[in-house]
Amino acid sequence: FYDSRAKKIYFGRDQHGVKPLFYQWKDQSFTLSSEVKALSEETPVLDEVYIKRFFARAMVPPRTAIKDAFHVQP
Repeated sequence: FYDSRAKKIYFGRDQHGVKPLFYQWKDQSFTLSSEVKALSEETPVLDEVYIKRFFARAMVPPRTAIKDAFHVQP
């Protein structure tokens, strides 16, 4: 929801974390989607920090494999 008076965006997801929600803030543009692939370009830029943590088995949400795309926590 967008509050035009306060100029704030409100969004949320289910409390149990069943339905995913992702967001991206890039180049003065905010995108919200239920699929991370909707946030990427044709050739997505990978997040190097996420990749390193993935192979070290130390992934920490809200990061995703796509650079500048994040999970919304339940």
